Amino acid sequence: MFRDETMSKWEPLPAMTINFVPMAFEARSVGGFNASHLLRVVDGGEPRDVSPLSLADLNELRDLLDGTSNQYMPRSSSSGAMLPSFPGGSGPAAPQPGSVWFDSDEGAIKFYNGTTVLTLGTGSGSGTVMSITAGAGLTGGTITTSGTIALEDVGTPGTFYQVTTDQKGRVVSGKTNLDASDIPALDWSKITTGKPSTLDGYGISDAVKNEGGVTSIQTGTDASKPSVGTPGRIYVAWDTQKVYLDNGSSGPWWHPLMRVAAER
Repeated sequence: MFRDETMSKWEPLPAMTINFVPMAFEARSVGGFNASHLLRVVDGGEPRDVSPLSLADLNELRDLLDGTSNQYMPRSSSSGAMLPSFPGGSGPAAPQPGSVWFDSDEGAIKFYNGTTVLTLGTGSGSGTVMSITAGAGLTGGTITTSGTIALEDVGTPGTFYQVTTDQKGRVVSGKTNLDASDIPALDWSKITTGKPSTLDGYGISDAVKNEGGVTSIQTGTDASKPSVGTPGRIYVAWDTQKVYLDNGSSGPWWHPLMRVAAER
C-alpha cells in the first residue's frame, strides 16, 4: 500500500523487489506518515534529540487529553472546577501547606495551613470564635471557651442634672441639685413662660400691694388732672393737697376722696 501527502487514500502497489539504498539518511514517510504527521522537537529550525516517551508518559498524556489527569484540577463550562475528593474525612496522606480538597463524607471543603486541617466556611454566617479579649471598660475577658462580657460599673446610679463623663462618654459623676453658679446669666426677654403676675410671685415684700380696684396712681397739680373715664384711677393734687378717684361710668368726673392738711 502506498500514499503520499497528495493522495486521499491508500493505494495498492504491484509486487516488486526492493533493495537497500546505501547511505540513505532520509525517508519520505514512516509507516505511511510524512514529517508533518509526526510529533517532533525543533529548536531554531533544527531538529533536537529528546528522550523517548515511556508507557507511563503516554498514559499521563492520554489522561490529560481525556481530562482525567490527577496533575491538574479539571474544569468545564457546565460543571465548573472540580477539587480533588477524599472520603472519610481523612484527606490526603501527606498534605502540603495550602492544600485544598473536598471531603465527600462531610460535604465540606478542607484546607491545610501547615499545622491543622481546617473546614472552610460555607457562607452561612456561623463559625467558631477561638478567643475574645475584653477591652478597657469591659469585664469578663479573656474568653476562650464560654463566658459573658459586660460593662464595668462606673459612678453611682441615679438622676443627675449636671454630669461628668470619661473618655468613652460614660457618666462617672454628677450633681443631684443645681447651684446658682450652674445657671448661666439669662436676659429677661429670653424667659417666655412662667413669668409671675403679682408682687408675691416676684418675691417683692417692700412694695404697696394693690388689693384690687386701683388701676393707677398719679400726682400733679390740681388743674393738670387727666380726662376722666378710666375707673379706679387715683390722682393726688399736690398743690391743693386733694386726692381724687376717677369713677368713670358713674359720672364721669373726678370724685374728691380727701384733703390732706398741710404740715406746718
